[in-house]
Amino acid sequence: MHDGAHGSFSNNTKVNMAAAYTLDLLGASSFMWNTKHNIVHHAYTNIGGVDDDIEAGILLRMAPHQKRHGFHKFQHMYFWLLYGLLYIAWVFYTDYKKYFRNKVGNVPLKNSGVLTMSCFGFSKDCICIYSLSCRS
Repeated sequence: MHDGAHGSFSNNTKVNMAAAYTLDLLGASSFMWNTKHNIVHHAYTNIGGVDDDIEAGILLRMAPHQKRHGFHKFQHMYFWLLYGLLYIAWVFYTDYKKYFRNKVGNVPLKNSGVLTMSCFGFSKDCICIYSLSCRS
């Protein structure tokens, strides 16, 4: 997905797009990821207040400007558990937060169009349908 969204998974543009859209099948939004990663993160790498990738809450210190707490010396041990839970938060919370705020961090979302918003809705519908089918 990551390499497809960067256009480096294949020499074929359509194959790259298909790889990028696998994220939508897993319940997250490739549009939000593309905005967050390709546009914001690569343009403002590790800049506090702009690069949303380094804003992981108090439990993880991702940049030197962030406040250091004593427990951060152990984050190399508990990071992996939090990183595993991050995807769940991403699917059920942060994608929606970005969608309704119309921003990634402080950067406004570009005009997304009907197709992109349809994909956003589709990815969220897939995760909801899957969740409901697991209950029966």
